[in-house]
Amino acid sequence: MSGKYHPEQAKLIWDTGLGFLGFMTVLAIVQAIMNVFADDPLIWPGFVAAGFMFAFWQCYRRKKKYFRDNYDESWK
Repeated sequence: MSGKYHPEQAKLIWDTGLGFLGFMTVLAIVQAIMNVFADDPLIWPGFVAAGFMFAFWQCYRRKKKYFRDNYDESWK
């Protein structure tokens, strides 16, 4: 995305990505919490949850940077 989108379209694109990552992050966190109470807990659900949390955080930061660098506040 290089600023060629209309601001509303760009917002929808970024929000779609954040929504997908947010949903998958919640599922991964629930799985990791359920894994803690399992009889034979594994480590990988925690790593998956941490990976999704990191991806969500990075996507959120990039969205903020994208709008700060490409658009002014007048379109809102």
